[in-house]
Amino acid sequence: MMPPRRLDATILAFLILLWALPALAGESEDFRVVQSLIQEGALQTALVQGQQYLQAYPQGRHRAEVSGWVGHLLAARGEWGAALPLLDAAFAGLPPKERAGLALDLAHARLNAGRPEEALQALAGYQAANGTDWDNVHRIEAKAYSLLGRNEQAAQMLQAIPEGRRTESDRLRLATLSSELGHDAEAVRLLDSSLAGASNPQETRRLILALASSQYRLKAYDQALKTLQPLLASKDEEATLLQAWILHAQGEDAQAYDAVRGVLPLQGWEAAADLVPVESAAVRRDAGAVIGGAKACLQKWPKGEAAAQARLLSARAQEWRRNGPAAMDDLAAAYPDLSDPLQQTQVALEAAHIAWSVIRNPDLAERWLKEAQKVAPSDALRAEVLLAQGRLRWEQGRPADAVATLSGLITTFPAAAVVPDADLLLARIHLDEGDPEQATQVLQSVLNGYPGTPAFARAALLLGESLVAEGKEAQLGPLLAQLAQVPLDSEQAARKARLAGLLALHEGQWDRAQREFAESVPIRLQGRAADEALFRMGVAELGAGEVEAALKTAERLSDPTLADALRFRSASALDAGGNHAQAWALWSELAQGGQEPIALWELAGSQMSHGAPAPGLSTLQKLASLQDAGPLATLAQHRLEMTLLAQQGAEAALMAIPAFRAAEPTDPGQAAALLRSARIKARSKDAAGAEKAYQSYLQRFPGGPGAEEAELFLARRAAERSDWSAVKQLLSGAASNAEAQFLLGQAEYRTHHNAAALATLERLLASPGGLAPEEINEAQLLAGKAAQADGNAEAAAAHLAAYGGAEPVSETSKDDLMNAALFLQHQGKYEEAAKILQRLGAVFKDASIGFQYAYTLELWGKPDQALSAYLRVAFASANPQWALTARYRAAELMLSLGRRQDAISLYKQLAARTKGTVQGDYAERRLAELEGPSPPKGASQGPPAAVENPENQPPLAHPSPKKPATKGKNTP
Repeated sequence: MMPPRRLDATILAFLILLWALPALAGESEDFRVVQSLIQEGALQTALVQGQQYLQAYPQGRHRAEVSGWVGHLLAARGEWGAALPLLDAAFAGLPPKERAGLALDLAHARLNAGRPEEALQALAGYQAANGTDWDNVHRIEAKAYSLLGRNEQAAQMLQAIPEGRRTESDRLRLATLSSELGHDAEAVRLLDSSLAGASNPQETRRLILALASSQYRLKAYDQALKTLQPLLASKDEEATLLQAWILHAQGEDAQAYDAVRGVLPLQGWEAAADLVPVESAAVRRDAGAVIGGAKACLQKWPKGEAAAQARLLSARAQEWRRNGPAAMDDLAAAYPDLSDPLQQTQVALEAAHIAWSVIRNPDLAERWLKEAQKVAPSDALRAEVLLAQGRLRWEQGRPADAVATLSGLITTFPAAAVVPDADLLLARIHLDEGDPEQATQVLQSVLNGYPGTPAFARAALLLGESLVAEGKEAQLGPLLAQLAQVPLDSEQAARKARLAGLLALHEGQWDRAQREFAESVPIRLQGRAADEALFRMGVAELGAGEVEAALKTAERLSDPTLADALRFRSASALDAGGNHAQAWALWSELAQGGQEPIALWELAGSQMSHGAPAPGLSTLQKLASLQDAGPLATLAQHRLEMTLLAQQGAEAALMAIPAFRAAEPTDPGQAAALLRSARIKARSKDAAGAEKAYQSYLQRFPGGPGAEEAELFLARRAAERSDWSAVKQLLSGAASNAEAQFLLGQAEYRTHHNAAALATLERLLASPGGLAPEEINEAQLLAGKAAQADGNAEAAAAHLAAYGGAEPVSETSKDDLMNAALFLQHQGKYEEAAKILQRLGAVFKDASIGFQYAYTLELWGKPDQALSAYLRVAFASANPQWALTARYRAAELMLSLGRRQDAISLYKQLAARTKGTVQGDYAERRLAELEGPSPPKGASQGPPAAVENPENQPPLAHPSPKKPATKGKNTP
C-alpha cells in the first residue's frame, strides 16, 4: 500500500491529466481537420481553419506544421507579407527534412520583404525535386544577388537555367545584366533578340539604352546611333547624352556639344549676368548702387527668380538706410517668386525683423514669423523661427510668453544649433524679471554643455555681471579663469577686464584693479554705431588710396559682414591699381569665409583678364560646382563653356558639362581597376595616392560595390585631419560596419550633434564586432560625454561606468577617467566612482585623486574606509592644500564615528598650523564647540558635517570636489 502523501500526489496528477485531455484532444482534432482539408484539396477552407487553429493554440503541439501550411497557402495567393512570419516560424520549428519543402516559399517571401541575404540562407542546401523547381531557385537567387549588388553571380544564376526553359523576363534580365557587367558581345546578342519581346515602353527604353551602351563599348558607333533613333526622336535626355558620347568618340565634338545643350540648355545665365554688379555692390555695402542696379534688373526681368533676387538685394540696401517701408515692399514683392523653402524661411525671418526693429509693427512681425514657421523645411529652421518669436515677445514686453516660447524651443529641439542662444535669452529675461537664481541655473547649463564655444563666453560674462549685481564679486575667480581659456572679441574682452577689476577691488588689490580698469575703458565699444563709423572711415581711406590703412580698419570691425564688405572694396581697389596678386589673395581669403560665390566670381574675372587663364578656369569650375551659389554658378558654367569653346575647342567645352561626364557608359572593368589601384597604394603606405584613387572611384561610381570601402578610407583620412564635417558627410548614409559607425559617432560628437552621436555609438556598442578594446573604451567615453552634453544623465552614467571599468590607467587616460569618476560621484553612483578612483590612485600618487576617493567613500556611507583614505592624503601627501582640506574632513569624520577626543586633537593641530587665516578661525570655532559640554552618552554625533550640515563645512583649500573637471583627451 502507498504512503498517504504519495497517494495524494498520484491522484492530483491523474486529475490534472483528466482536465488537460479535452484540450489536448481538441488541439489534435483541429490539426487533423486542417490536414485533411489540405489532403482533400479544399485549400481556401484549409487556410481559414489553419488561421483559426493558430489563433486558438498559441502553444499547440502541431503549430509549426500548421504555420508552414498556412504560410504556403498565403504565399500561393501572393500575400507575401502575411506569409513571411508564419514561414519563418515553421522553418525554425520543423525538423530539417520536413521544412525542406518550405524553402522556396520562405526565400520568395524574404525576397519580397527586402531581405535578400536571408532569402539566400533559406535556399542553402535545398535539393529541388525537378528541373522546374531548380529554375525557380535560380530565379530567386538571381534576384537576391541583384539586390545585393552582386550582378556577376546574378547573371550566373540566370545562365544556369537552360535556354529552352528561360522565360522572356529571364532573357531580358540576363541581357541587361550582361550589359551592366561589360559582357558586351553576349549582351548585344541577347538584347537584339529580346527587344521585340519587351512588354511596355519603359522596358523597351531600358533595353535600347543597354544595347546602345554595349555597342558603344564595342566601338560599333553607327549601330549604336541606329539603335538610339527611336528614343532620339522623342528627345529622350539619357539617349541624347549617350548619343553625345558616341559623337565624341567619332571626333564630332561640335555636334556632341550642340546635342547636349539642345536637350539641356543652360537656363538663366543672362539674368545671372545682370545680377552680378548688384551682388558685387551688395558685398561692398554700396546701398545706392544696389538699389539702382536692382531697378535696372527689374525693368529687364520683372518676374521670376532673377526678379526675386534683385528685390531681396534692394530690400537689404533699404534696410541699411533704415528705410523700413521700402524694404518691406521689396520683400513682400519678392516672396511669391521664391520656390526654395529654405530661402522662403530666411526671407520671412528677415521681414519679421524689419517689421519689428525698423517699422515697429508687432502684428506684421508676428504674421511673417507664422509664415516662416509654416514653410520652414527643417527642425533647425523651425527652432530658429521660435527663437525669433521668443525675442520678439520679450522686446514687446511679454516676458511670460517669451519664456514659454523659448522653453518650448529647448524642449522640442534640444539638438538645434540655436539652443545656446535660446538659453542665453532665457537667462537675460529671468535677470530682467528679478529672478537671478533661475537665470544662474540656465547659464550654468550653457557653461556645462558648451565648453570652449562662443556661447560659453557669452554665458560666463552674463553670469559674472549677474554675480556683481547681487554683490557676489568673491565668486568671480573661477569664472574669470575659465574665460581666460576662451577666445573673446574686443567688447567681450572689455567686459571681462571690468569683471576682473571688480574682483581685484573686492580683494583689496588696488594696483591690479587699476590695471584691469585701464584695459577695459579705452576699448569699450558703442556697438553698431561704432562699427558703422569705422566702416565709413575705411571707405574714406580707400578713396584716398590708402588700401593698407583700410585693411587695418577692417580688422577692428566686430561685425563680420561690414569687415568683409571693406575687405571686398579693398580687393577691388588693389586690382584696379595693378596689385593683382595681392587682390587675388584677398579674394581667395574672402572665398573661404562668408562671401564665397561673389569673391570667386571677381577672382576668376581678374585672373582671366590679367594673364592667369588656367587658374581663372579652375576658379570658374569651382564656382560652377557650388550647390548654393545660385545664379552665379549658372553664369560661371556659361562663361567656362564659352571660354573653353573659344580657346580649346568643342571637346573641352563638352567635357565641362557635368551631366555629360556622368552619362558615360563606363566599362565596369574601370571600376575594378580603380579599386585595385587604390588598394595597392593603401597597402604600400601611399595614403595620399590611395585617397586620390578612392575619390576618383566615388566620383565615377558613386553607387558601385566598392563605394562603402572608399567612403570608409576617405573618412579615416578626414578623421586624421580632424575634418569631422567631411567624415559625417561621407558616412551619414552608409555607416554599416563597426569602424564606420565609430568614426561617424566621433564626428557627430565633435560637431556637437550629441543626440545623434549617442544614438550612433549605442548602436555600435550593442554590436562592436571588429573594434579593438581601446576603440570600444573610447566609444564608451564618447557616448558618455555625448549623453552628458545632451542632458541624459542615466545613459551618461552607464557609459562612463563601463569606460572607467575597462580603460587602462595611463597619463593619457588620467583626465578622462577622473572626469568619469567625478560625474558618477555627482550622480550618486558611488561604488563605480570609487572603483575608478581606486584604480587611478594605484598608479598616480596624486593628492586630488586620493581626496576624491575618500570623499566618494564618505558619500557612499563607508566612514571607516573614508577616514583611512583622508588620513593618507592628510599625512602622506606632498600637496599642502589638499592635505589641509583632508585634515578638516578627517576631523569631522572622527566625530561622526564617536571619536571626539581624536577630533579635538586634530583641530588643535589645525588651529595652530593655520592661525590667522580663514581656516584657522574655523578650526578655533569648532574647537570651542567641541571642548564645551559633552553630548549625552549614546547621543548620535550625526552624519558627516560636510555632507549634511553646510554651516559646519570646513573651508576647502580647493574648489568643491563635486565639480568635475573639463579637461581630457576627447574633449572637443
